[in-house]
Amino acid sequence: MFKYPYQRLIAIALFTALSVSACTSRREYVAAAEVRPMAVETININTADAAELERVPRIGPKTAANIIRYRTENGPFRRVEHLMQVRGISEKRFLQMSPYLRTE
Repeated sequence: MFKYPYQRLIAIALFTALSVSACTSRREYVAAAEVRPMAVETININTADAAELERVPRIGPKTAANIIRYRTENGPFRRVEHLMQVRGISEKRFLQMSPYLRTE
């Protein structure tokens, strides 16, 4: 199969390197999953004041004020997804905030 003896050594070295890196990356994913919090406190976006909204990742004072202004002008949010109608909240930003939000 191998014409020269060093080709076999190179093949073994490559196989070993790939095996070790595959095992290492799996361990990192498992460790990252264990760090993730199990219970997430959610905030009702229809009743929360500015201070409560600012506790949510990616919501600062300006965004909290925009949410409250939108809520007072248009009424309560029927679904959390309607938060994307607020100025300054894109779909990407919403996806980062959504695990912490709820409506009732």
